[in-house]
Amino acid sequence: MQSLIKENIKNILAISSTGIGNVILYTPVLKSLRNNFPDANISLIVGSKQAEEVLSGSDIVNEIIILEKEKMSIKKYLLFLSEIRRKNFDLVITSFLDKSFKVGLFSFLTGAKYRIGFDNGPQSIFYNYKVKIISEKHEVEYNLDLLRAMGLSELTSDLFFYIDDDSIKTAKNFLNENNISEKDFIIGIHPGSARWKRWPKEKYSQLCSELINLYNSKIIIFGSEDEKELADFIVNSTNGKIISACGLFNLKETGSLIKMCKCFICNDTGLMHVASAMKIPVIAIFGPTLHWKNYPWNTKHIIVRKNLECSPCYNYDKIKCKNNFNCLDSIKIEEVLNAFKEIYNEINK
Repeated sequence: MQSLIKENIKNILAISSTGIGNVILYTPVLKSLRNNFPDANISLIVGSKQAEEVLSGSDIVNEIIILEKEKMSIKKYLLFLSEIRRKNFDLVITSFLDKSFKVGLFSFLTGAKYRIGFDNGPQSIFYNYKVKIISEKHEVEYNLDLLRAMGLSELTSDLFFYIDDDSIKTAKNFLNENNISEKDFIIGIHPGSARWKRWPKEKYSQLCSELINLYNSKIIIFGSEDEKELADFIVNSTNGKIISACGLFNLKETGSLIKMCKCFICNDTGLMHVASAMKIPVIAIFGPTLHWKNYPWNTKHIIVRKNLECSPCYNYDKIKCKNNFNCLDSIKIEEVLNAFKEIYNEINK
């Protein structure tokens, strides 16, 4: 292992090329890098335009590079690697979900002197600072272990999501157009995500009806363009008493609207982590996925899940169930309502 000399590190490449939520869970690493290397150039590779929105406009990183791996031919990839090499990075640091052989090889081919990654397979040969995965803990802590392996201090575990004035204005206009006041008890609901992460839409509909009747709350349904049909089902089943924001806004505008909520109820989704970054209380409904790795970080939250013998079964995009998800389907509306009541009472103490 080469001795790391902080003064020699002027140009840093960080890699977090998976989902929006994972980029948010990586922001403590980026903030900590900025604390330790205040004058360094920090570049970040993300996997999509949406993921870029998590940090665009902030001063935590100097450059955000979008790498859409699925759309990239071998020729384009080699051109991309060539461009990266010309930037002469001193240090490359990966992330928990970028611990593949391809990312390890890419890190090595950048030519960086210092390369930090996880010691979980053959790709570890490409790193000269390595972290073993030996316990169950949150993804934020796994990521921060990479910095601890380098002997860095001044670490922060706070999440970050950058919103701008224009996005806040858009969110406020949306509330005004729908006769919702910021003083109302606004509940954000995100019923979407991959099928195997979804609590049934019929239960979300009944939940919304109960929340309106019992708490006189204002409810906004969040989601992507692809989730509009799901949102419409819930809106129609409650006779239009709730509002859908599905597919209307970009991620920054969505984050600004979430920030105006008093509580956020969702499945295990990227928007759950947006709410966490905004310090909004979260009720998270978990099924096959790893609740101990993905739970809402550093915010008031309650996880609703079934402690079944087979759950969680998620293992790097593989799950045991194909059609029936008993770990989700068996969660009762009353369980989520009880969780909400607890959060509601705490907020209104």
